[in-house]
Amino acid sequence: MWKVNEQFAREADEFLWEKFPELNRRQLDLSERDAKYRKVWMDHYIDKGGEYLQTGHLRYAPLDHDAYGKTVEIFKKTDEEFFRRYPHLKGKDIDHLPDAQTHEKAWMDLYIEMGGNFVTVGKIRIASPGPGK
Repeated sequence: MWKVNEQFAREADEFLWEKFPELNRRQLDLSERDAKYRKVWMDHYIDKGGEYLQTGHLRYAPLDHDAYGKTVEIFKKTDEEFFRRYPHLKGKDIDHLPDAQTHEKAWMDLYIEMGGNFVTVGKIRIASPGPGK
């Protein structure tokens, strides 16, 4: 089973909260206000050795290793359809656009429509090949 390393996740939380005291130790969500914080959190998590899946500019964790191939296939199909619908976004870092939350939600909705599973962590839907929802 390939899943979030809880120690690295806690360390990423602590790092984020120390670097950005204005967060008042709150958990991040998919709002535009948290886009830069999500990137800092994920960069720290990966620097510590946390495993993840990257498709285009998007990075995800956790994943069930056995279903990895199917998930990558669904990610690729989702990316193809997403950029067919939004060609003006191809090659852009969606996380840093003013309407990031809208585009992230559109991508996740497509991913689910194409058969992708997800887990909900707080208010955030994270792509995952295992059962969830």
